[in-house]
Amino acid sequence: MRLKLEETDDIENELLESGLNLMDHNRRRRLQRTRLVKKDLVDNEETIRKLMQMSYYFVIYDMTIHEQY
Repeated sequence: MRLKLEETDDIENELLESGLNLMDHNRRRRLQRTRLVKKDLVDNEETIRKLMQMSYYFVIYDMTIHEQY
């Protein structure tokens, strides 16, 4: 799974505490790659939903800024 996320301490702590298999973080593109297995979907459903929602709003917000210029 790849999510475009803002780089904050809160998000980093959320990812680390979840126990998900974090692959890498591309700072330039702001992409966080995570390897998911079926067990992760069951054990971390709320965390995954929250991260996906944050990613969605981050992408939408980022797009609206660029559209103005």
